[in-house]
Amino acid sequence: YYREGFLQVQHMVDRAIMKAYNSTAAAALLKRTQVALARFPYPAFIYDVFILAIQNQLPLLLVLSFTYTSLNIVRAVVQEKERKLKEYMRMMGLSNWLHWSAWFLMFFLFLSISIFFVTVLICVK
Repeated sequence: YYREGFLQVQHMVDRAIMKAYNSTAAAALLKRTQVALARFPYPAFIYDVFILAIQNQLPLLLVLSFTYTSLNIVRAVVQEKERKLKEYMRMMGLSNWLHWSAWFLMFFLFLSISIFFVTVLICVK
């Protein structure tokens, strides 16, 4: 802000608005007011070699970790269709929502293993 001159422009606009609303109070206030500039408090930059090494491999690792589980999901659904297990279950009285809820729960637990390892990789220092 300082190098680009934006602070000076902003300060002058603020002074003009204050003088337009109440020039006597603004003049008294501006005589007592000092403008100071300070950096925003932010922690120091941390140079981490591990981050530099993994920034190119992490997207590939994420894709590969979910590709294997996705292929297993597709394989299991196709095998079920080939064996016509869903039709047998429907003849025995299994409702459609219960069938798909079982699939969801089974593969949610299966995918949670991959999600756990990715979370540990990303979040643990």
